[in-house]
Amino acid sequence: MKKSVLLIFLFASSLFAKDKGPIINIQVLSTESWSKTVTVHHRGTSGSATTDCSTNGTASDPGGTGTATINANTNCSTTETPGTAPYNTTREVQQETVHAILPDGRQVTLWCQRGFRDCRNLPEGNYKAQIEGGSVMWIFVTQLDNKEKKIKYKLQ
Repeated sequence: MKKSVLLIFLFASSLFAKDKGPIINIQVLSTESWSKTVTVHHRGTSGSATTDCSTNGTASDPGGTGTATINANTNCSTTETPGTAPYNTTREVQQETVHAILPDGRQVTLWCQRGFRDCRNLPEGNYKAQIEGGSVMWIFVTQLDNKEKKIKYKLQ
């Protein structure tokens, strides 16, 4: 039973594993840093108004005839909330374009965008790398603490 559960787990995990190739050596020729302007449109909002009313009054039957007289006042107040106009915001997002040579001599252009992940300007030189799928390359960089970190670049 334990072996079958282990085999099922290994099979299932292999289905979801990314197809990463062997570690190769690449040569980075140059890196270009640039910014991309991103504009986000924010919709405006509609205005609104609410009205609250209250009524106070008294009823009386002065002669006992069964016919009542009502004296009442109604007071209403309206609260208005103005809408907002639509507007745009812009921001600059840092981009990196890396020109590199693969071990078989092919030249490739790689790209990454800063934001939710690390993206670096790589100095010229040799790096270890790993190709994933056919459109992603992980480049190994050495940090100040001498630990290696993989940075994800996409093939352009």
